[in-house]
Amino acid sequence: MLKTNFSRKDALLWCWKNIRHKYNYVPCDSVQSFISKIITDELLNMGFITSMWNDKMLCSEYYMTDLGKRYCEELFD
Repeated sequence: MLKTNFSRKDALLWCWKNIRHKYNYVPCDSVQSFISKIITDELLNMGFITSMWNDKMLCSEYYMTDLGKRYCEELFD
């Protein structure tokens, strides 16, 4: 597992750049190993990200919810 020292703001910025749209093809395991499982769980609990099953890749993927997108738009744009 890749250990990073992401702040929550850094993690949100990473999500904004990488999983803003559905079908980004970033598996849940990759997101969790990159920004950490703890922060990923927090973003899930806050409703900023969610997951869906990808039939092509046979894995779950995270993507940003509308709430997460609106929050990041105000924060980063």
